[in-house]
Amino acid sequence: MRVNSSLIDFNRSFSNMPLNVLKNENGYVFEFIVPGFKQEELKVVVEHDQLILKAERADGTDVEKMRYSQKNFDHSGFTRKLKLPEHVDVDGLSAKLAHGILKVDLPFDSKKHIVRSVSIN
Repeated sequence: MRVNSSLIDFNRSFSNMPLNVLKNENGYVFEFIVPGFKQEELKVVVEHDQLILKAERADGTDVEKMRYSQKNFDHSGFTRKLKLPEHVDVDGLSAKLAHGILKVDLPFDSKKHIVRSVSIN
């Protein structure tokens, strides 16, 4: 499977966080795995040419005071930034959280996204 090179992950420290990017006839669908996060702890923002996902746990747990003998993941929060292609309609962006997966729909801008066939001579 080839990854669209126009979707660049700016936050390399979280580049190992699972992410699916689907492209269909209507636009892109981003699927982020966000287990344990509530809707109010997630924020999706479009800033300039970036899609930004911010997750911050609001449960009041003071992680700094906990003493781990082994720690392989951080559950307090994260930020992930992706560069968006030019031909999307950011005003049509929508997001839905279900079963620990955040789906962000980003439709094509019909004025900028033109698909045409070219005859071969």
